[in-house]
Amino acid sequence: MEKILLSDLKTKVFKRSALIPIIGLSEILELNEEFSGDEIFTEIVRKSLANFEYFHPLILEMKIYYTEQDIDSAERPMYYKMVDNFNCYLDGRLSEDQIILVPNSVNGIRVQGSYTTVGSYFRQTDYDRPYLQLAWSTGKYVVRGLCNRPIVEDYNPDKSYSDKSSIYWMSFDGVKGKIFLDQVLCDTLDYVRNLKSNISLPNFPAEIFGAADIAYQQTKMELDQYYLQSNWRGELLL
Repeated sequence: MEKILLSDLKTKVFKRSALIPIIGLSEILELNEEFSGDEIFTEIVRKSLANFEYFHPLILEMKIYYTEQDIDSAERPMYYKMVDNFNCYLDGRLSEDQIILVPNSVNGIRVQGSYTTVGSYFRQTDYDRPYLQLAWSTGKYVVRGLCNRPIVEDYNPDKSYSDKSSIYWMSFDGVKGKIFLDQVLCDTLDYVRNLKSNISLPNFPAEIFGAADIAYQQTKMELDQYYLQSNWRGELLL
């Protein structure tokens, strides 16, 4: 499974910002009195990932043993409840092929052991996150769902990133990796721009914010163009 460390992501974003140039980005993120710079950066990354996944969600196939809840169940009779077990994988209690994430939507179900061809999939009767209902009987199935990539947030005592802080099913490689990095840079620049109008920053020259404005507009324009073309043509250049 691919993953990127949040510390590596932050380093790449800071290197990109130095080329603009925006000097002191690390110090700017540390200005908040309640949260560390890494904690602030994590929230920026969450926003960026949500924007990115609107066009490139995680498409994951998950093995389940489908059995409906009893008709007298107080929770959701005649439905199967999908339960996230990703933390069990992180603890080493599951293998990668046993991972279940609660999907935002389900776009196909097949019998375990069948081929991943179009004709192998059938539609669910209903899916109301996290409750799934099939017209078929109890058995082993593979659910193809659109999911959010997990972000593991973990810090050292000084509130800096530990080696556990990661985004899973994500890579810096390829077009998707570049676009995600651009998205994080764009949202980081937007955070800097918003600081200019909210607080006084006597130790930072005004040129920094002028550079941030220009870089934000250019990066945002490039991202919007990519997303627009992706919407037209499916997965652009992938």
